[in-house]
Parts: sequence; C-alpha cells; structure tokens
Amino acid sequence: MQDDKHSSFTAGIARIDITPPVGTELAGGAFGPAAGVHRPLHATAIAMGLGDRWALLISCDLLGLDSALAERIRERIALEAGIAREAVMLACTHTHGGPATMHLRHWGRQDPQYVDGLVEQLVEVAKAALADRRLAQIGVGSAQCPDASVNRAFDDGLNDPGVGIIRIDDGHGYARAVVVNFACHPVNMHGAGRISPDFPAFIEDTIREGLGHDLPVLFLQGALGDVNPANFTPGKPSEHNARETGRMIGQAVLDALPHLEPTTPDVLDWCEHAVTVAHQPLPPREELEKLIAEIEPQLAQRERKASDWDWCNLATKLDWAREALGAVERGDLTPQSTLRLSSLRIGPIAIVGIPGEPYCEYGMRIARSGLAPHVLTSTLTNGMHGYFPSPAAYEAGRYEAVFAPRVLGLYAFESNVGEQVCRTGQDVLRRLMPHQRNAESRRLWQRACSIIVGGGQAHKRPVRALMRGGPAFATSARGSRFTDIDGNEYIDYLLSYGPIVLGHADPAVNAAVQRQMEAGTLYSIEHPLSIEVAETLCELVPCAERAMYFIGGSAATSGALRCARAHTGREKIIRCGYHGWHDWCVPHNPGVPRHERELMLEVPYNDAAALEQRLEAEAGNVAGVIIEAVQGEGPAPGYFDRIRELCDEQGAVFILDEIKTGFRFDLGGAQVPLGIRPDLATFGKAMCNGYPAAVLVGRAGVMADRTDTYMAATFHADALSLVAAKTVIEQMKSRDGIAHFQRLGRRLIDGFNAIFEDTGLPARMAGDPAMPTPVENGVDHPDRPTTPAMGGQVLIEFCTALQRRGIYGTPHPWFLSLAHTEADIEQTLTAAAEAAEETVHHLQRLTQPAPPVGHPARA
Repeated sequence: MQDDKHSSFTAGIARIDITPPVGTELAGGAFGPAAGVHRPLHATAIAMGLGDRWALLISCDLLGLDSALAERIRERIALEAGIAREAVMLACTHTHGGPATMHLRHWGRQDPQYVDGLVEQLVEVAKAALADRRLAQIGVGSAQCPDASVNRAFDDGLNDPGVGIIRIDDGHGYARAVVVNFACHPVNMHGAGRISPDFPAFIEDTIREGLGHDLPVLFLQGALGDVNPANFTPGKPSEHNARETGRMIGQAVLDALPHLEPTTPDVLDWCEHAVTVAHQPLPPREELEKLIAEIEPQLAQRERKASDWDWCNLATKLDWAREALGAVERGDLTPQSTLRLSSLRIGPIAIVGIPGEPYCEYGMRIARSGLAPHVLTSTLTNGMHGYFPSPAAYEAGRYEAVFAPRVLGLYAFESNVGEQVCRTGQDVLRRLMPHQRNAESRRLWQRACSIIVGGGQAHKRPVRALMRGGPAFATSARGSRFTDIDGNEYIDYLLSYGPIVLGHADPAVNAAVQRQMEAGTLYSIEHPLSIEVAETLCELVPCAERAMYFIGGSAATSGALRCARAHTGREKIIRCGYHGWHDWCVPHNPGVPRHERELMLEVPYNDAAALEQRLEAEAGNVAGVIIEAVQGEGPAPGYFDRIRELCDEQGAVFILDEIKTGFRFDLGGAQVPLGIRPDLATFGKAMCNGYPAAVLVGRAGVMADRTDTYMAATFHADALSLVAAKTVIEQMKSRDGIAHFQRLGRRLIDGFNAIFEDTGLPARMAGDPAMPTPVENGVDHPDRPTTPAMGGQVLIEFCTALQRRGIYGTPHPWFLSLAHTEADIEQTLTAAAEAAEETVHHLQRLTQPAPPVGHPARA
C-alpha cells in the first residue's frame, strides 16, 4: 500500500462483448443484415476513484447512441452503481460495421431486443469495473500519426495527427489498460456486410503484440466530422486497409508509451455545460410539396436493394420532407435545441465529451487551448445530436451540413454551430480546470488565437509554459522585472530577447525620449543626431568607417547582404545562424520563393572546413559570408581568423551579425574581445533599450559607394531611436555596464552549474557571462548524459519550473541589464535549486522503463 497523500486513487477495468447476432441490420451505410462477424464488438469501462468520488469512462464499439438512449444508460448506471450521472462518460468509437443504436431513417433500423440487452450489458460492465478497483497510477502523453487520415471535406482542410494516450497502471507499476484518442472515421470495413469494430481493433492488436499482453485498449473517437482514413476507398471495404490504419496508429502509441508522464491524480472531478444552438428554418410548404411530388414517382419505380445507396438517399429525403411538411402544417416548429457537453478531470488530464461529430478544427482548438496540461476530445459521447461543421462546409453544401441532418432528424443547425460547440468545450475546461497562477493569461490567449495569427509573434508565443503555469501577457515592467496580467512578478532574463540593456523603463532613456517627443519624432529631412550617433559608433566599433540606419535587425542584416552583392557583383550568400525573418533568412519556409533556396547556402558554426568547401565549390559566385558572432558556447580558437582568410581568398564580404552581442560583450561588439575582423557588422537589440533601431556599419571600401543601392524607409533614423541610442551609450560608459554584465553573468553561470552538478540535472549554463546560455548535455556527457528519451525536454521542463517560481527564462540565450542586482541573482539561484530538483524528479519518472505488462496484480 502506498503511503503518500495521493494513495487513494484507484482504478478498475472491465470489458464485455456487445456483438449483436448475425442477421442484425447494420447501420451507417453498411446496409442490410449482418452476414457474419469479422471481429467482435466490445464495451470497455474504466472506473476511477479518489476517496469517496467515483467516475466511469466507457467506450462502445458502436456507431453512436441516441441521446435518449445514452441518458437512459447513464441514469441506470448511476442508480445501480451509486454514483453521479454526470460522472458517467459514455462514448462510442463510431464503427460503421455495427448495429443501429440511433435513429438513422433508412440507414439502419434498431432492433429493440438488442438495444434493451445493450442497456443491461453496459450496466453490467460498469458495475464490474467498479468492483475491480485497486490502487492505480496513470501515464499520460501523446504521439503523432500524420499519415493515417485526411480531410474528406476539403482537399486543403485540416487534419489532426495527434494521438492522445493514457496508460492505466496498477498500484505496483504494471500496465492494465491503454486509452487511445484519435480523430478518424472507422470506415474501411464499411459495406463489408460483417460486424466489425474496424481499425480500432487493429490498434488494440498492435499494442497487445508490442507489449506481449492482452490488455484492453479503450478507443475514444476524436473530432472526426470531416476526417477519413487516408487509405479509404468508397464502396470498397478492405480489411487490409483497416489493419494498415490501425497498425500505424498503434505503433505510434507503442513508441510513445515508455515516455508518458506518470502521475498519481490528486483531483477527480466532472461537470456538464449546456449550449443552445439555433436550427435553420424548415422550407416553406410549397417547396416541401414539390420535393415530395418529385421523389414519390422515382421510388415507386424501383425496389430497395441491400446496397442501393440511391434508394436510401431518395427514401430519406422523402421521409424527411413528409415529416417537415407535417410540422409546417401544424405549426409545430422547434427553433433551437440544447446540447450538453461534459468533461471528466483526472489530475492534469481533462477529457471533453461532445455529443456529436464536430469538424476536426474544433477538436484541435479545444485540445490545444492551453486550458489543461493534457486534453482529450471524445466525440459521439453521451449521445449523438448530429454533425457540427464549419461555416465553410455550409457554404460548400457539404454532406455533413445539408444531407446528414435529414438522416438524423428534422432540423439542420445554423452555420455557427461548430463555433458554439468549440467555445462551450473550452468553457467546460475552464470550469473544470481552474488555474490560479495564470488564469487571465489563459483567457487572453484564447482571445488572441481567435484574432491574431498564431496568437502572437512566433518567438513570443507561450506554448507549453502557459499550460504549466507560465505567463502569456505582461502589463508592466520596470528595472529587472515585469508583471503579468495575473499580477505575478518575474525577474526577467530574456529582456524581450535582448533589447533591454539598461533595464525596463529606464529613467534616463525615458527622460531623453520625452524631451525629444516634445521637439518632434520624425522629419522629412535628416536630424543632427544621426551624425552624432554614427560618429560615436565609428569610434567604438573596430570595423566601422561608415554607418547606415534601419528599423529592426532583420532589415539591417538584409541591408548588409545587399551591400555585399552590390560591392562584389555576385549573388550567392553563405549564412550561419539566425539572422531574422526575411526570405533569405528562412529560405525553406512556406511562402519563400524557390530562387532564395538556390542563392542561400548554409554552414555550421565553428566549422571553418565546411565553409572552405562551400567557398571552393562556389568559387567566384559568393558575394558574402554572414555569421552570428556568438552561438552556443562561442567560437573555437582561430575560427574567425580562418573565416577572414577564406573570405579574402575568395573575394567575399565577411559580415558579422552582432544584433544580439552588440553593446553586451563590449560597446564595440563581440569583435572587440574576440578579435574578429569583419568587413561589415550589424547592431540592433540592446542599442536603444527597447526602441526599434538597428544599424549597419563597416569598411568604407564596401559601404562608401552604396548610395547606388536604395535602402531607405520612412522610419529609418527616427529621432526617438537615435536619442535612445545616444543615451544608452552614455549610460553604459558612465555605469561601467560591461563589467556589470561580466560580474553578474559569471555568478549566474557558476551558480547554475553548481546546482546542475549537485542535483544531477543533465544541463549546463555555458557561453560568455554577457550572454549566459542554457545548454542540454549530450548523450556522451561523461557525468550527466541526456538519455534519448529526455532529448529536448530537460531545458523546457527546467525553465517552466523556474517560471512558476517567478524567474523568467527560456531555452534561449539569457541577458542581463544594468538594473539586475546581486539580490536578483541570489533569488534566482534559490529558485533554480528548487526547479532543478523538481525537474530531475520529473525526468526520472518520464524516462523510467515502461512498466512490465502481463503480471497479475498482487493482493
């Protein structure tokens, strides 16, 4: 028996065969009575308990359940098991090879005897799962399976490759069941005339074979409204294709199982949330009468056949038109209906149950909302109200928007139904997963995602940290700290990725900028400050004899390339590092012309031999070589001297990207302490303490004649940026800023590395004290290697743990400002020690060997 505070979490598992007799009419387009059984159908139940609270998750190999039938089953289970009805989540896998268990007009008639027996079977399996309860632990995570499914509604439509995974372990570490959540119609056995659970059965086979034990796999269907198997061929049932799809998903699950995040849940909760959705009005009487008159003679001339899709379509339209006409004549119209979405919380996991088939995009938005660390979207759950398509599907007249409502009922939903269901799913999560530290950040993130591309600028998106308690929106900053929208304060070591060099809202810069604002900020002609700042830069930067102003580092580096091409008359560029967002910086990204890929060549940092090979292969074609001054742990001895030699030999312009290092390693850039001799250099970020200026400086021989190369823009050399740059230089000199960075940065590096060594965390703080850089150890590290299972997770977990303790940094180079103090460093190191211990513990659980499978639970 475990003795920790969470030891009362228990789970029970049961399974029952719900296969109908041969001869039962199949549903969902399969047509006619079942000629045989391809694979049995099952209902699998997992009962979870914490103290005196119990919840049930049940998945059935069925097309779906009428909402009234689902309620009948849930109420019976609640009554006989003694638990809350809302705590019973009843899902269906949506196999198209099963019996009719919901109203489908001519697409499958229910067998009342089978339905009554099904109710009893599901009550039985629920009670069996509750009786099976024992101590348990849960592993949770996800996998990707991008090739298993496609969007059936639109060729360029969304397709969700995510596979949600929960592993149920007993109290002794043995796996007892696996929950798999994936969005895809099980239709490969569609029309085979045999009872079959389709590809979910082959997911189970694959997992069982891989683990060597017949444990149950509970399949939760994702948001599949517009998603089919990639290998599905309409009208051609295929066991081979069902097996192929199932094995693909099953193998993705197997690969992920050893790396799931283990947790012993300390919360078990559930809730339901209602949404009222509007119906489209029924057509007028005349239109319905005309439709009936058209269809009746067509049906009279043909007999129904087991595989006659056209007959079913016509008969469905006729029955629907007759029912609609009766409602119109009686005035018995229903303008809206109420859907009830449910959610089950198991510690950090939330399962959102949707009573229908939403389009894929809505499931993805719910699951990736950041409202819970792990979200599984389970559709066709607690009933089937219909499809929830996108507005585009209504405009395109898609089946799910136009015809399916006639199969399932009388009314079609208005085109905003998908959006309403999505928002309600998120509301359910908010009610179930309250988060004290960053609730407002999470709320604003949802607003941002609905109006701003990606929710925000790519490098500033919170992603995983938001789910674990990190901030997404700041409201104020001063000195070394900023405050987020929830009122949490952070010591800032990212400093907006480097620009804040004196400190947030520095009084000297603010005063200088305010004075300049009163005199004007932007003129039609030059301002004298442009000369003064340029003269100062040429005194400070060794390579600087001329200067040219830009807005932003990407523009400055792009200007450097244009200068190099104009100077040499060549076009190709060799690059090394991150230089911004313009086309040449990201030549392989979507939206970038193909010719940029042909003109841009890449070489690794600290590899002069690779550069030499590139230059020789492109002799006479390379205009310039642009390299970040410092990456990772910095340049190897002699590296930049060799770069200088190679550029001279090949007649290429040597460009040093100092956007990050300028004003931090030295006021003249990293080229001063490192002895680098470039032709051109770019400065930005820290130059203006947050104002958006950048500058290109370099030798007169390369830059003096560049008036022939147009690089003007409205906001280049604006007066506010110029006065900010002048003030920054003055403050850095008078306050001995470079020495300050070296002193505090060295304390950070030494303190972090001592903590990492003491705790065993496989990481280190590397680089120059001016730009301390967290680095994950390699697998060959002699003392604290990173295992393959940890790869990429160490720094993410560590930095997230720091953020929850009020220290803001990410797996990116860190920066200091003149506002950072010795007390800030002490507070940071105290938090780092706690965060490192937490991360080590987490990684040990994350990377422990997969639990043995197949051993009976001990008494």
